[in-house]
Amino acid sequence: MTQYVSGNETVRHESLLDQIKVRSAFQTPLLSRLPHESITHIQPEWPIDEPFTASDGVRDIANPHADSRLEGAAFTFETPNYEIRMKAIAEIKSHGVEMSGSDRAAVIAGMNDPWDYRVGKTFTKHLNSCDNTLMYGTGSPELSGTTNERRTEGLIQSSAWTGLERVHGTSAATSMADVYNTEIPSSMWSVFKDLEHSPVTLESFYNDMVAVLLTAGADMETSNWHFQCGYRVMQRVARFLIADGGIPLADRNQASEDTMGRDYLNAFRLASGDVVTFRTNRWLNETDDTFTINNLDSTPSTPTAGLEGTQNRTFYGDQTIIGYEPGCVKVGWYREPAFREIDTAGDFSQIACVSELALIRDHPLSVAGMGNVLS
Repeated sequence: MTQYVSGNETVRHESLLDQIKVRSAFQTPLLSRLPHESITHIQPEWPIDEPFTASDGVRDIANPHADSRLEGAAFTFETPNYEIRMKAIAEIKSHGVEMSGSDRAAVIAGMNDPWDYRVGKTFTKHLNSCDNTLMYGTGSPELSGTTNERRTEGLIQSSAWTGLERVHGTSAATSMADVYNTEIPSSMWSVFKDLEHSPVTLESFYNDMVAVLLTAGADMETSNWHFQCGYRVMQRVARFLIADGGIPLADRNQASEDTMGRDYLNAFRLASGDVVTFRTNRWLNETDDTFTINNLDSTPSTPTAGLEGTQNRTFYGDQTIIGYEPGCVKVGWYREPAFREIDTAGDFSQIACVSELALIRDHPLSVAGMGNVLS
């Protein structure tokens, strides 16, 4: 049993609540913005259908008569093409609190119940861990738990894994394996653009991601897509309506007595007629951290032989834009966050916060993003 504040329990005479504020980054943007649902299995599965493949030739502009027939010709019959079963894997999260009997009885800096205080801090830590994993989780096909813990796939990886292959792929592959080793045909791949540190503009956002997304078959018309980015990138987004050379594309008037300037826009109607919105997310403002998307090799496991990708790229945490189709990306709870008291045999108390969750993405084309969007 480790003593937590041994010797410090005497700091209990002063009431310091007016002078001391505990500052904690407690916001959880994804948990607060994404819908939630209960899942009944640690490996939930759902089907998605592919109406036709690229080899069918029904969308070949170079050969629009590929399936024309002579009068009286015999019918040709379609080869059965069954739906693809997508899946996710629930990840276990747990954080514990342990205090001696003396610690629980102490009144520290005006706190009458340090147990509740530390339990509350642990719950904040637990939710932050869940939120961070929902954004950056790498995923894994590991289920047994004998080699590696189960890992769920986060929002960025669920877009970039196949999205980089669609945009930057160097092979003519018609399918590749995702992080759960599910074979995904190229027509269903997501969209993720590496701007390679070219500052994002409205034109590059539209041409390099949105137009590619719409051409691939994504639905941006029935619901306004939500995009998230860090605070630095949001400054670039706010200037989307200013073209090169400082020419404003839309006038913004304000009263002469209003002495406050404004430089914030968060909704745009694009050339396609679709509306997108932007919100800041502190997980996308990690200025000192990078993350890597390597679809040639998935740690802790490797893709199915012959279904690897060709992309291995590193991105800065504060230079990423990630978006999703509302209602098509959800947090699935196999076990919702809850505390569980633990029996002890000594003069101390233990409690643990446990949850089990997975990011559920209805379709690879329900997510899209960009990386390295600042110079």
